[in-house]
Amino acid sequence: MRSVVLILAVLFALPTDVGPHSQRAQAPAPAEVRVRDETVESSALGKTMKYRVLLPSGYGATLRRYPVLYLLHGLAGDYTDWTTRTNLADYTRPLGLIVVMPDGGNQWYTNADDGSARYEDWLAADLPADVVKKFRTINSRYGRSIAGLSMGGYGALRIGMKRPDVYAAMWAMAPCCLNQGSPNAERAAQLEAVKTPEQARNGDRGVLVGFASAAAWSPNPDNPPLFLDLPTKNGAVVPEVIARYGANSPLAMVSQYAPNLRKYKAMVVDVGKDDTLLASIRQFDARLKQLHVPHEFSVRDGDHGSHVVSQFETKILPFFSQHLSFEQPAR
Repeated sequence: MRSVVLILAVLFALPTDVGPHSQRAQAPAPAEVRVRDETVESSALGKTMKYRVLLPSGYGATLRRYPVLYLLHGLAGDYTDWTTRTNLADYTRPLGLIVVMPDGGNQWYTNADDGSARYEDWLAADLPADVVKKFRTINSRYGRSIAGLSMGGYGALRIGMKRPDVYAAMWAMAPCCLNQGSPNAERAAQLEAVKTPEQARNGDRGVLVGFASAAAWSPNPDNPPLFLDLPTKNGAVVPEVIARYGANSPLAMVSQYAPNLRKYKAMVVDVGKDDTLLASIRQFDARLKQLHVPHEFSVRDGDHGSHVVSQFETKILPFFSQHLSFEQPAR
């Protein structure tokens, strides 16, 4: 009798959830978190900046390091654009690639002449320093790349052409504002007619581009209420301002930085055949050829944005998979 009681006591003391069909054994694994939003105190800008990171599938289950793509948004966009307006998360799922998408404001990824906004330094220094602290990246130029659309394409060229020691591959998608040395008379008159910040904010895209460019390339704290200088005044070109615009034009900069661009493993500049920027981007392509800078130039179906959507999965991401290193170099 005592032995029966002991057996029953042991049986009833066993956990009820140890079987293969128990509720605990079948509890679903936590969903993989691939999108992370981060913040960092930018010394270049003197404020907290945001960026979004898209991690490769399986990142949390390994200790391996991954190459990085720095992906820049266009004018009036922000750090969420690429994941909310495209299927980037799905496209990158099978790739062992970390995608970093920073907030670039509307400052053309440029350091303002007066030092008021150093967006180039934020992108080129503060951001990657924070990324390598928080994520397992391949810390050599062969594990880093840069790309962007429109204003972001401009930023990729501007930042990339100065830093071949940082990036190995570059893709400028429909880069804007490649040649700013000759203002359009009709557009210049339209900009001069704007007298308040509210009018500037509510203007068409050309007005937004015009004032964002002036804020980045010719800020003037002594010229209220817009606190910038336009490239024309009363219809006449202002040489000093035009010179500042020209100094920030990739078409003018490329001669100086051609030796740097020749160091890239791969470089692509593209545009949609219905894009209004087609002529200026063709001009930039011709200049690259004159300077013997190896690159690919492609004109694809679509306009300023649609040509990117159609090729992101089939062209752009495979390009980076081909030209980036997926192994940490030996020390």
